[in-house]
Amino acid sequence: MTGKPCRALLLAIALATAACEKQPAQSSFEPDPVIHPVSGRVVFNRPCADEEPYSVQAYARMASADGRAQAVVAYRAGYRATEGKTAYVELHLHRLKLNAGQTWGNTTYALQITGRSDRRVAEGEKVRRYIDARERGPVYRDFRTDATGAADWITFIESDDRRGDADRFHRIGPTLGLKAHDLQVDSPQQEIDLTLTLENEASGDTLELHGPRLRVPERIWAMTPPGFQALGLVETLNPRQEGGLFDTLARAWKYRQCIAERRAAKRSLGPYTGAGQAGGG
Repeated sequence: MTGKPCRALLLAIALATAACEKQPAQSSFEPDPVIHPVSGRVVFNRPCADEEPYSVQAYARMASADGRAQAVVAYRAGYRATEGKTAYVELHLHRLKLNAGQTWGNTTYALQITGRSDRRVAEGEKVRRYIDARERGPVYRDFRTDATGAADWITFIESDDRRGDADRFHRIGPTLGLKAHDLQVDSPQQEIDLTLTLENEASGDTLELHGPRLRVPERIWAMTPPGFQALGLVETLNPRQEGGLFDTLARAWKYRQCIAERRAAKRSLGPYTGAGQAGGG
């Protein structure tokens, strides 16, 4: 990159950094835990809850009653960029660890979200595959176990946990979401229970993982939902343009400490074993 585009990028970085330095310092420690336990209710009060625009996020543990399945997920509530006024509640999978036994050996499995409010139960679509992101393009892979019925799926190994180049991979997990209106949820007072169901595709057996309850907070209901806009070069380099280069860099700088929370959440299930993921994929 040379000439004017390079100078524009450097200027954007400098201005974004300066803008963030004017922001009041945020504490990395709040009363809410970094990762919410299975019981209780998710409260989106940590600074990192607002890392993504138009939504809130918090890490949570989910587990089956018999302990054979555990997961680390990001609970999210808010709006998607292309779907206007439709509010969602979502699970973003960061890690899934199974010790399901021989009946789950060498099998593929599907994931499905179920939400329960005081008014309605709703189910999401079953998801059987994830994206293995590679240099030459994405590869779609099945979720599967090894011969013992074990699996340890993870998005990627954090850089300071890697043992070498063999640990360099990146997976894009499914977004398991439900529309708030499908649950007849329309206020911050209503609680939602989320269940993550794993289905053995060979036998039809299931494991249900339960997590903490959540509420869609008042600031989501009060905000104006996003509108879709394709940005040209002028808009992209406009310092006041939402979603432009300056805005994106400023947000990344402001929430840079949130990387540590993601690491802590994934590490809460112990060292990565690679079970069910032969060859790192």
